[in-house]
Amino acid sequence: MIKHIYGIDGGLNGGIAILNAFTGEVRGKFIMPTNDLPDGGREIHTDSLAAIFLTYPSEECLFVLEKIHAIFGASKGTMFTMAEGYGTIKGLLAGLNISYTLITPKAWQKIIWKPSEIVKKSSSSGKTQVNDTKAISLAALKRLYPHLDLRYADNEILPKNLRRTKFHDGLVDAILIAKSQI
Repeated sequence: MIKHIYGIDGGLNGGIAILNAFTGEVRGKFIMPTNDLPDGGREIHTDSLAAIFLTYPSEECLFVLEKIHAIFGASKGTMFTMAEGYGTIKGLLAGLNISYTLITPKAWQKIIWKPSEIVKKSSSSGKTQVNDTKAISLAALKRLYPHLDLRYADNEILPKNLRRTKFHDGLVDAILIAKSQI
């Protein structure tokens, strides 16, 4: 019986959310754990991510990973980094013998977003208006979880007296990905 749903936004700035499968209550929220590389880059810290994935027995969990796709205007380097992280997460889940489901951003957004929450912004060319996906997702999160503070994560260590001032996009998406399955 599924008791917990893991929503996974697999980017380096992504997040992982664990929701109670019956009530939708947020049981855990984690920023994607990463390592700093000698060349100044970052990669997913697989040991820390495995520990998050093993919080609950996998047979009681539904793991839902956001399926990446090409993003118009993104550089080759950005797309390579996204694909590398995506492959790392899929490989880790397979290595832990955890089955998972893939969901496209359009699929979970269609379930979660309400028409009243649609916010537009200027396109990169400035000639057209496009959906501001971050703003729309934040509005949906505030509607669904009005008292939830996503300016921090359960595994985030900030210097003393320092607090994140804006919502973490990866956590917002991870929670909404999981919520789309309830």
